[in-house]
Amino acid sequence: MSSRLTRAWSGPARDQLVSRERRWTPAAQPQAVRRFTSMTRLHRQGMRRAFLAVWMIAGCLVACDLLGPSKPQPVETAEAAIAAAKVGFQGVYDKASSQSELSPESVARFEPYTATLQNGWWEVIGTRRSGYQGRMPRARVARTDGRVVVTVDKEDERR
Repeated sequence: MSSRLTRAWSGPARDQLVSRERRWTPAAQPQAVRRFTSMTRLHRQGMRRAFLAVWMIAGCLVACDLLGPSKPQPVETAEAAIAAAKVGFQGVYDKASSQSELSPESVARFEPYTATLQNGWWEVIGTRRSGYQGRMPRARVARTDGRVVVTVDKEDERR
């Protein structure tokens, strides 16, 4: 069986000489193979970038966990105890805004605050104006580690 060569007229192989008989030919043309390999290369690069991003995020999470919250700081002065109490008032108000006695306006109403040290705890109490009958914020701040316990009391409960 002799094979005669003829020109192909369609597709990218139009100017190539091919045999007339049936024979096996690859399914993809060279351009398609090149396109596939470049897509594979891009996919690999994308996977590398995604892998790198995952490792960066994991590293940040580990670093944040290692650093964690700051170590408890002792509260040595009355001014520091008053500042810690005000932060505690705001924190409780942010979590339970129904506590209107701990709103920033209500906390400001009892300025100036005084702090006295008793048994390792700073007692932070606001100044009650004459004629005021109602609840007022009060806090206890631990001298050793700065923990804050916030309460709201009435005039007759005040020590």
